[in-house]
Amino acid sequence: MRISLKFLLALLLFGFALLATLVSFIISKQQVTDRVTKTITKQLLNDLNLIQSEFERYIIYGQAEGISQSVAAKSSEIDTLLLVVTSPNGKVRASTSPVDIGKYWKQLNYEFNSKQYQRVLEKNTSSVWSSTENQWIDGMVPICQSNFQISLRNQQCGVAIYRKDLTYKTNEVLQGIITQSVYIGIGSIIGAIFILIITHYLITERVIKIKNILIRWIGGERDVQIQLNINDELSDIASLINELVQRFSEEEEALQRSEQLKQAIINSANYSIIATSPEGIITSFNKSAEYLLGFKAEELVNKKNPEAFHDKHEVSRKAEELKHRFGIDVQPGFDVFVAIPSMGEVYEDEWTYVHKNGDKIPVHLSITALFNEQGDIEGYLSIAYDISAKKKNERDLYLAEKVFNNTNEAIMITDENLNIVNINQAYCSITGFSKNYAIGKKANIAYSGKHDKLFYEEMWQKIAHENHWSGEIWNRRKDGEIFPTWLTINTVRGKDNRICNYIGLFKDITQQKLAAEELEKLAYYDQLTQLPNRVLFNERLDRMIIQANRENKRFALMYMDLNRFKYVNDTYGHEIGDELLIQVAQRLTKSVRESDTVARLGGDEFTIILSEQKELINLNDITGIANKLINVINQPFMINNLNLYVGTSIGISIYPNDGTDTSSLCKNADTAMYKAKESAAANYKFFAEYMNKENHSRLELESALRSAMKNNEFSLHYQPIINITNQKILGFEALLRWQHPHLGNISPEHFIPIAEDLGLINELGDWVFCHALEQLREWKTNISQEFYIAINLSAKQLQSNTLVTSLVNTIEEYQINPQNIHIEITETSVISDPEMAVKKLKKLRDIGFKISIDDFGTGQSSLNYLKKFPINTIKIDKTFVKSAESDQVDMAIVKAVLSIAESMDLAVVAEGVETKSQEKLLLGEGCKIGQGYLYSKPLPASQVKQLFNRKLRLVE
Repeated sequence: MRISLKFLLALLLFGFALLATLVSFIISKQQVTDRVTKTITKQLLNDLNLIQSEFERYIIYGQAEGISQSVAAKSSEIDTLLLVVTSPNGKVRASTSPVDIGKYWKQLNYEFNSKQYQRVLEKNTSSVWSSTENQWIDGMVPICQSNFQISLRNQQCGVAIYRKDLTYKTNEVLQGIITQSVYIGIGSIIGAIFILIITHYLITERVIKIKNILIRWIGGERDVQIQLNINDELSDIASLINELVQRFSEEEEALQRSEQLKQAIINSANYSIIATSPEGIITSFNKSAEYLLGFKAEELVNKKNPEAFHDKHEVSRKAEELKHRFGIDVQPGFDVFVAIPSMGEVYEDEWTYVHKNGDKIPVHLSITALFNEQGDIEGYLSIAYDISAKKKNERDLYLAEKVFNNTNEAIMITDENLNIVNINQAYCSITGFSKNYAIGKKANIAYSGKHDKLFYEEMWQKIAHENHWSGEIWNRRKDGEIFPTWLTINTVRGKDNRICNYIGLFKDITQQKLAAEELEKLAYYDQLTQLPNRVLFNERLDRMIIQANRENKRFALMYMDLNRFKYVNDTYGHEIGDELLIQVAQRLTKSVRESDTVARLGGDEFTIILSEQKELINLNDITGIANKLINVINQPFMINNLNLYVGTSIGISIYPNDGTDTSSLCKNADTAMYKAKESAAANYKFFAEYMNKENHSRLELESALRSAMKNNEFSLHYQPIINITNQKILGFEALLRWQHPHLGNISPEHFIPIAEDLGLINELGDWVFCHALEQLREWKTNISQEFYIAINLSAKQLQSNTLVTSLVNTIEEYQINPQNIHIEITETSVISDPEMAVKKLKKLRDIGFKISIDDFGTGQSSLNYLKKFPINTIKIDKTFVKSAESDQVDMAIVKAVLSIAESMDLAVVAEGVETKSQEKLLLGEGCKIGQGYLYSKPLPASQVKQLFNRKLRLVE
């Protein structure tokens, strides 16, 4: 049976009665609970104080087991639910539940108030807290460690947690209240049943009839009517409902037609249309929105905008823009979109939609508020369209504009008739023509006049066929200066393939051309003399060989090296040396034809390619050129008020006789040059095949020399130095000998220069000095009289920084008096650095060594050396001794040397004495010391002992 209206009213009264009874019960229960809670709370605080006092006393007296006993005793009380005691580290030390002991208090399966626990520790006081259901109450009190000696509580505290049962006390009080509430409820139910019986028969049936009619109408039956028999208030209500239903049906039909039209318009629109409620809930989502965002309408309807398809960072940024632009302070969210529409204005701006796949789509968004008749906002309508293409075009145009205006290349755009329609800033900067001046003018406003008519005809012919052209072209600036450019011209054609425009791009390549020229100089020219360097020389020589080979011609190549350049460079410095090289280069260039190539390979080495080619080359012509170059270089060079003299040595090779490629021609010319340097008769040499053979021999000798010392191939021979007057031995000159197992006896004249070139001379000189001193020490043990050993030093040894130290260490090692050692040097060994030589020789003489000049008279500036050098002895070269009997000049030299030596109190030794007549001549002129084959040839140490048994004997 359906419940009637009056029955519902009775039921409502019954409900109110029950509600009142229930509220009364609840209030009574709460009051009882509050009183019980207060009573137990007070009791709990007292218990906590007792627990604190008792437990801390146990701790003070070291009776921690008392805590566990007290906790066990408390567990027997009927209203005790839990008692837990923690240590300062938070672990349980005692509990009514033994399984809790040792666990961290937060790990226990009890509902504790962590804040209460921390507050008890921080404030060091007790605290009480009730559960939300008033089932139990927790009391917490700190249990602190204490010092028994001073009875002070410290800050290391644990907590005692005491939980009491509230329901035990309250249940007894509530039992009586429940009984009373049951009686009140039964009375209320009886009254409600009485009211139900009265109202059921008067109202219920007609209300049910109205309800059923309304249900049918809601179900779609628009033609049903409510008909009641009794004319009363319910009948009037039924008539009004019938009239309302009729009007609603008519309006519903009109609204349905309007809605269908609206949806058709919205779904057919090309714009994304999204409607939302005032709170931002999406209520409508058209087809264009689905296409734009990739979501189906059902995926987003009833979801909130902007979370659905907006970038939250952009929403935050737009919120800041609203604040700064309009002073509207909104939080990031839906309000950003509707802040302006809410004021009745249309909001338009560019936004970014986030597609379902994550792509970002720029859109133009327009939002309008929808108002009802009362002026209240019913929702918002958002209309958006994709502006990706527009943004791309804007970016492309912006980029094109930036490139056009900021590129370093000048750009000119003309129409099909070559009238200028636009130029960029670079064009103005490079040419000096302003944009206002240039636009409308012909494209040739910068015409330089440097190119002929044919050049331009070929250029435009290529443009016509290939639609572009690029190349070097000279233009003229506004001020008249012409300059080189690299120009590119492109043709622009329309859809009909007709020419619309020409675009010319060029850049000023003045600096590039200068840089290229400078790079060419750096790469191909010597920076000091500006002559071609080795690279360019090789290229030109390669071309010359190719041309000569093709035409079956011959040509000559010269290698030149300056004599005494190192002396000038070391003596006067590199600046003077560089200036000397520059002047040499100038003289050489003026001495040959322009078609010839003068190059500097490095240092003081020059080359000349004689470019004139002939089928039969005339050696006399080449000789003439060589003599001319030698004479030019032999002339003095005036540099910084200094008259400098240098010579040159020239080596000449002929193509193809002396080589058919660059390498062989250069090698052979270089070989001839070194032969010219070694020759005293001429300053130039033509290459000959024997020179290579000599080079091979030298290389073989170099290889053998490197291993000679290791293989003990060296030995010392000794030649006596004799007092001519009494034929007594004064000393011995130690002479180095090399006996090679295959090459035989090799003269020092051959291997000493090689040792100097290879850097072996110091090691070889040390060997000579040590072995000579060792031999001298052996002789001293057998011969009591004094005599000396003469030891030769080469130029390279004299240049060594460790020479003096090495000699001193050696004589100390062998315990030899330095006065028994004569150091022999030649004039040529001191030419390179006379000041250095003087300093070292003075040190040696001060130590006690005797100094002799060997081969005196064969070098340069001999008298000057006698004056400067700290010498004791002069040795007359054997060439003068040999010819003194027959050559008056050589005899005059011998007499002059003896006279000078006597005036300077110097001893004189005549070398190369071979005959008695020579000995007699020398003795007659006052020379008392001689050395030569007349007395003995150089002998090995083992044979020297035989001299002691002959008439020759040591000085007493």
